[in-house]
Amino acid sequence: MKRIIILLFYIQISYAYSQDKLNEIFYFGSDRLTMTSIIPTDSGYVLAGMYYGQIAVCLVDSSATLKWLKLFSDTTLGHSLEYVPNNFKKTSDGNYIAVGTVQNGIATYNQLFLLKLDSNFNKIYMKAMLNDTACDGCLHGRYIFENNNYDYILLGINSRDSSGALNTGGFQDGLLLKTDTGGTTLNHKLYAGVYNNNDWLNCGTQMGNNYYLFGGTQSYAPP
Repeated sequence: MKRIIILLFYIQISYAYSQDKLNEIFYFGSDRLTMTSIIPTDSGYVLAGMYYGQIAVCLVDSSATLKWLKLFSDTTLGHSLEYVPNNFKKTSDGNYIAVGTVQNGIATYNQLFLLKLDSNFNKIYMKAMLNDTACDGCLHGRYIFENNNYDYILLGINSRDSSGALNTGGFQDGLLLKTDTGGTTLNHKLYAGVYNNNDWLNCGTQMGNNYYLFGGTQSYAPP
């Protein structure tokens, strides 16, 4: 007989220190304004998101006062489309990397991009790593991190395997791309769940020699 052991870890948090310290609204009034990442720095906080269809990176000080705002897009990727940087990270060499999606809202334009900025937030490169025009929302970049060899690991979702063939039935799989620091693809893999439905990889990390990837499966209609 198999025994199932459930471990419950209890952490007590003092609510005396849970009150708001800052509550600042920077931009509002449109569904094309988002913030997806925050990075603490010596000068305050670097915020990244989308500002009216472009990638936005800004710095606010410890009092949430806006110091500067920079916008990024690339005409080779489609200048008038929606750029959504879903994750923004600082690398070990002091640069910054972002992964996200370029879309036009209909089933004609899906791109996963990799953006790299230097320590002064000047663009080093912006590349479309994958393209798809077969469906709406079938290609996304969700998360990025630097591995122990200083390569970049991009996670997300895709409906095509590494050879470019569409998955049967229109299903999507969790996506992993490994690139070097110049944005050249070193590895490309898809990971399907037990139901072969619509599988996502939303985040991950490396511990030792292993990667730990996290995501989920979703369904849009019965069954």
